Amino acid sequence: MYADDVVLLYSFQLSSASTAAANINRDLHLIAEWASSNSLHLNPSKSSLLIAGSPFHLSHLPSFNIFINQSQIPQSSSIKILGVHFDSSWSFDQHVLVKSRAAFLRLRLLYPFRHILSTSQKLLISQLLVISLFDYSNSIYIPALSQKLLTRVQRIQNTCLRFSFNVRKYDHISPYFSRSGWLNIRQRFILHLCCLVFRLLHSGVPRYLRNLLYFNSDLHANNTPDTRHQDSLSYPRHRTSKFKAAFSYTATKFYNAMPSFIRLSPSLPSFRSRALEYISTL
Repeated sequence: MYADDVVLLYSFQLSSASTAAANINRDLHLIAEWASSNSLHLNPSKSSLLIAGSPFHLSHLPSFNIFINQSQIPQSSSIKILGVHFDSSWSFDQHVLVKSRAAFLRLRLLYPFRHILSTSQKLLISQLLVISLFDYSNSIYIPALSQKLLTRVQRIQNTCLRFSFNVRKYDHISPYFSRSGWLNIRQRFILHLCCLVFRLLHSGVPRYLRNLLYFNSDLHANNTPDTRHQDSLSYPRHRTSKFKAAFSYTATKFYNAMPSFIRLSPSLPSFRSRALEYISTL
């Protein structure tokens, strides 16, 4: 039997690193014992340790050794979880690098057919084979990208439009967004995120994500009778700017930015249609 992408998460302060390592080793020992008693085998060589934090904390971290069955788990600079590459600084530069290489490889294979396929066919193929690489899990990594990395991803989408419309390298690409009906990378992220939030608020699942979101009316129900902004979400408390890339913050930010008549849509298709029209003007 195989179980991939099983993750054990542990958060700790720099001052309690030794205690954290001891607790993780204890938990892994219990997991290994349970696996053995159920005829399962944990493979330490296929396990990785990622320690994430600020550059200051990482540089001052003491020795941090984790073991499974007396075998030390190697520490990695990045790990892949369900197709997303996480690194120790949460910059997602490795994820963009891997997806960019895959995107350009696919475009290179498609370019010999640019004069054979119709424009609509090329747009469809580009979305299915290239743009989908960056749509996947964009609610996770797009908010954390630097402007440099976001520009790199945007250039790949621009290349898809050049391929689809046979646009020369130095010609302006902006007019072709309206002709294709595409949103740019950032707009696609906003649309996907807001649709996800709308679905969470109305369905309540998955519960672990829904529990991250609170309406202003929920927090102030027993205080003031003020009804302003009660259909909007409340920003979570945070102490660092890095938190602004967290799902709970970005979900609140972009969902609240939607006009009220969009947030009050009766169904997801209606919400998506209205949100798409609004986001295309941003």
